[in-house]
Amino acid sequence: MVTLRQATSRIRRAIDEGTVTFYDPRSHPTTYQRINEDTKKSSPPNTNSELREFIVGKTYTLAFKFPEVPGEAWIADPWDAEYLGVSKKDLSQTAYVLRAESLIELDTTLSFARPSDKLLTAGWPAALEPATAVPAPQDFALSKLPKKEALLTDLKDALARGSEIAVIVIDLDKFKEVNDTKGHPEGDRCLGNLVKAIGGALGRKGTLYRWGGDEFAISLPDFSTDEALGTAERIRRAIEEAKAGGDIPVTASVGVCASDRLQDPQAETLLESADKAMYASKKNGKNCVTAWPIE
Repeated sequence: MVTLRQATSRIRRAIDEGTVTFYDPRSHPTTYQRINEDTKKSSPPNTNSELREFIVGKTYTLAFKFPEVPGEAWIADPWDAEYLGVSKKDLSQTAYVLRAESLIELDTTLSFARPSDKLLTAGWPAALEPATAVPAPQDFALSKLPKKEALLTDLKDALARGSEIAVIVIDLDKFKEVNDTKGHPEGDRCLGNLVKAIGGALGRKGTLYRWGGDEFAISLPDFSTDEALGTAERIRRAIEEAKAGGDIPVTASVGVCASDRLQDPQAETLLESADKAMYASKKNGKNCVTAWPIE
C-alpha cells in the first residue's frame, strides 16, 4: 500500500525529472497524468554536497524568502527523507555540520533551522560556494619571472574557460644604450629596478613575464581592452619615472590586445597582436601605448 508520503515523494521526483506537466488552472484536461510504479527514482544525494545544498536552500527559502515574517524550517522532516532517499539522521547530521559552518542556526530541539547572518548576507546558493583564495603576490625579481611559455599556457587556460583576458607587451627604449655604455652589470641593475617599478604599478592585477632580453609581457585576466589600456599607461609612466638608466632616459613602448577585440581569440593571436601594437608604439615615437586593432 502506497502511503500519502510515498505518493508525494514520487510526485516530487517526477517534477525534478520533468515528467510532469503543469496545466493552466483555467484549463480542464480530459485525461490525467499517471506516475507509474517504475518511474525512475532519483539517486540518493551525496551527503557532503547535495544534502548541504538542499538543507541550506530549504532554510533560506522557507524561513526567509517566502514568509512575510522570517521564521524557521523543519530540518528533520520525514517527508524530505522519503523524497531524498535518506534517513532523518542524515538530515540532522548534515544540519549539525552546516551549523558548525555558521550557515544555519538550530533551535533547542535541533530540529528547526533559521538562516544565519552569514547566509542572509551571502544569499543562496552563493553561501555554499568556496571562498575565492586571494592570490599570493608575485615575486617581482628579474630572475624569478615566468617565461613566454608560461604566458602561453596561462592564456590558453583562460580562453578555454571562456574568460576575457588582455595582454600587454613592453619593449624598453634605449636600454641597449645602457648596456653598451655602462656594461652588463649596470644593465642588469637597470632591468631589476624596472621590474620592481612595473610590479608596483601592476600589483595583484595580473602576472608579469620575461618575454626575452629587454622585453616583458603581462597577462590581465578578466580585463577588457579599455581596462588594460589604463593599466598599461600607469606602467609606462612608472618606467619613465623610475629613471633606472640614470642619465640615459629609459622608457617603454607598450602594446595592448584583449580578447574582446578579437573575433576568434587564440593565445598566439593575442600575443602577436599585442606585439604588433608595441611595434606601432615604436614607430609613433616610443614611450607611448598603442592598442590593437591599430586605428
